[in-house]
Amino acid sequence: MTELSTTGHSESEGMLTQHPVARSTDPCIIRDAVNELTLDQHALRLNSGVALNGTVNGTSLGPLSLVHVAYGEEVTITSPPTDDRILVVFPLGPMAVESSSHQWKSATPFALSTSRTTVMVPDAGRGALIGGMESKVAAEYFARISGRSLASGTTLDSRTPLQLAAPNLVAHTWMESCLALGELGVDPEAHIGQTLLNTFLSTLLLGLTPHLDCFEPPQQTPSGYPDYLQAAKNFIDENFAHITRISTVAQTVGISSRQLQYVFTRHLGTTPIQYLREVRLLAAHQLLLGANPAQGDSVSSIASKVGFDHLGRFSAYYGQKFGSAPSRTLAAA
Repeated sequence: MTELSTTGHSESEGMLTQHPVARSTDPCIIRDAVNELTLDQHALRLNSGVALNGTVNGTSLGPLSLVHVAYGEEVTITSPPTDDRILVVFPLGPMAVESSSHQWKSATPFALSTSRTTVMVPDAGRGALIGGMESKVAAEYFARISGRSLASGTTLDSRTPLQLAAPNLVAHTWMESCLALGELGVDPEAHIGQTLLNTFLSTLLLGLTPHLDCFEPPQQTPSGYPDYLQAAKNFIDENFAHITRISTVAQTVGISSRQLQYVFTRHLGTTPIQYLREVRLLAAHQLLLGANPAQGDSVSSIASKVGFDHLGRFSAYYGQKFGSAPSRTLAAA
């Protein structure tokens, strides 16, 4: 079994506890409670003779279903192809996963295949967070968020693990947003509800980008992903606040700026500058949600912290991305 890079999530404690769904020792009750929210039809098998101690918390935010499930004992989950739904799993502890004859262990987020069965053994105590929505609706949101035209609906089909890009950023943002959702008791129709939904879907789009082929022109599959493109993405994800020139990224991975521009456009459908801006905006949004003005946090200080040196441009980009001024997000924090 191949070991992938994993990151624990301390944020998992208390996940969606203000939205309880089921507590039971009966595997069927826990399974059905999850299926009802995700519209999946997964099977659950208890791996020992010990009684289950299952907990399901969950809610819906507009078209997005969110579920936190912990089993208390080791179980095996067999999820069929998701067909016309997008399902993303955030392991909250090391999870054994098998799909398309690939086996790996991960605590980083991944998507379930729309055409292949996935088998999972989640951490018994911490379980997993699951997000799900209709593929068609996801594609429409992705098109609106990215400003690109759709060529088809969203499908996720790969013989290799559907690991999310920028996994730590995506996972941390989802965990923090789930905590905010629970603490605020958000009405999906309220302004903050729409802001949180945009946060979930923006980071989901970022994470799924390598696997999407729904845009016009169609994205190429990641099978031809050059190693230096992944290295460039990783460098941006880890150093976005300090990058002053895109040429620095190119030099770091050993290619020309022109080649960097080409591979980003060809494989990701975006430019390096746009990708850098996206990562910075998502990081700024997360900081604004957790800011404390009484301790000196401000829009300008957060903009500077993530790498924006022009407050006006930052505010304009932020408003286009999240449909709200950064000062409003800060005021709601």
